[in-house]
Amino acid sequence: MIRLDAPSRVVRAVGLAASARSLLPGEELELAWPLGAGVPWRRRLAAIAHEARILARDGGAPGAFNDEILARDAERAGLRLVRRHGDVITLRREAGLSVQARDRLSMADARATVSLVLQAELLLRVHASPDRLIASARRVGARSASPRSRAELRADVALLEPLVPGRRGCLRRLLAEIVGHPEAAREPVVLGLTPHATGHASFAHTTPWAPEHPVSFVIPSGSPAPAPSRA
Repeated sequence: MIRLDAPSRVVRAVGLAASARSLLPGEELELAWPLGAGVPWRRRLAAIAHEARILARDGGAPGAFNDEILARDAERAGLRLVRRHGDVITLRREAGLSVQARDRLSMADARATVSLVLQAELLLRVHASPDRLIASARRVGARSASPRSRAELRADVALLEPLVPGRRGCLRRLLAEIVGHPEAAREPVVLGLTPHATGHASFAHTTPWAPEHPVSFVIPSGSPAPAPSRA
């Protein structure tokens, strides 16, 4: 049995992804409900404080710990919720694993990824213009020095970005990758739009969605634009 002592969905996603990789297809594991009756009250308070620190800049929690949310998080890790008995949940390893989770995701990388997503969220709130939005993200990304490869960063963002409150989606994931890696900061960005419907944001080297959106434009690469002047 494993116990995830924090209610944070970030902690849970990391723990589930790691646990899935220790199982063979069809094997099961038991997960102790993190805030169940058997958890000492001091540990409960520490878990809540831990979650508050992770998301203090956003001012909210990433979602309650309930069966429906747990099932979605487990599915992303390659596990299926089989049953729940009291404070014990049984999960089964599926045949395939999610491509969004890499084998070894440390808590340090998870916290750094959440920080990048929160930076992207702040940029989305500050800038309405796409070119200023991308330029601001590139200024930050040009100075970044992440020890992770870009592929690892992208996998971590794909796994954890949906768990952070705010404007979830492709644009926020793209911004987080730009902010977190200098190579991404130098790459052209393509935005595709369908009027009165939806759109998609991607790097120029991955545009399989382009035919679905009749309006598209490129924000070219190059040196980040200078910061806007203030009156």
